Amino acid sequence: MEFVSSLVLLVDHVAYIWCLKGKKATLEQEIEGLRHKLEVFEQRRTDVEAKLVEGALTLAGHAVGIHRSYLPDLDVGLIS
Repeated sequence: MEFVSSLVLLVDHVAYIWCLKGKKATLEQEIEGLRHKLEVFEQRRTDVEAKLVEGALTLAGHAVGIHRSYLPDLDVGLIS
């Protein structure tokens, strides 16, 4: 009887270990998916920052152009 209960306990333990291994594998896949998403979002953030700088420089250029149209003798060096 003791052997049977030990065997049942061992089988339950093995089943539990397999269950935990399955959950571990699932979590590892989720981690990899999140790492990939993080890389994509980091690249997007970098792209957006570059576009913001580009837009700011374009805006500044347009503003200087407008000022020059009203003040042809404007010294641009004073602006920077």
